[in-house]
Amino acid sequence: MRKDPSVTKIAYSVHKTSLLFRALVISLIAIVILLSAAYLVSAFYDRYSSFTVSTSYSGSGSSGKGGSDSQSSSLLKLALSLSETPDFLSPTSRLDADAIENCTNISGYSIPENVDSINGQHNGANYIAYTFYLKNAGSEAVTYEYVINLLNVTQNVDEAVRIRLYVDGNPNTYAKTKKDGTGPEKDTIEFLTESIAVRSRRAYFKPGDITKFTVVIWIEGDDPECTDDIIGGKFKVTMDITIVEGS
Repeated sequence: MRKDPSVTKIAYSVHKTSLLFRALVISLIAIVILLSAAYLVSAFYDRYSSFTVSTSYSGSGSSGKGGSDSQSSSLLKLALSLSETPDFLSPTSRLDADAIENCTNISGYSIPENVDSINGQHNGANYIAYTFYLKNAGSEAVTYEYVINLLNVTQNVDEAVRIRLYVDGNPNTYAKTKKDGTGPEKDTIEFLTESIAVRSRRAYFKPGDITKFTVVIWIEGDDPECTDDIIGGKFKVTMDITIVEGS
């Protein structure tokens, strides 16, 4: 029996449409899975990664010229390591501290006096506290820069945020400029910009040298901007430490 060409053509068309439909469904499922994964990663980051510190090399040192071999040599000569303990048994280039859920405002005077004496993460009920160490793991002296950034601020909560930074035991407390623009909040140093709290450098950081940092973050209840308007606000803090110059 001879097949009707029109029937064959219709059957082929239906089969082709079916394949296209299946491919479309599979693609949509893949997209949904990817978006769901991205959302979960984002939600996890939003909830837990309140403070992050990382190191890098800007490439602008005296040893950074030349080809790829010179660059590789520079990375060996110019290197920084991070650790939660001064023995550097587990050196790394990145450290993360957990956030505090449902914290409330406090007075900075309630922060324990020994907050700079405990290694690693040691959050209180309503403040973040993190102590870590930076070491020159290279073979040359360097100048490094550290920058503390405020990111993803909501509800203008940064108006009442305090960041106390201990560098080798010496503390300074930083806060946003008064809302009326009349200067720093009481007992604080003004944030450098809207998004940068602190920027500073240390020169001639020799091989084997170690700097101890403690970062304490809280919402200051005595700040005039600590009102009901900031309830539910969130923010992240990162600290970037970069080699900006080699010897």
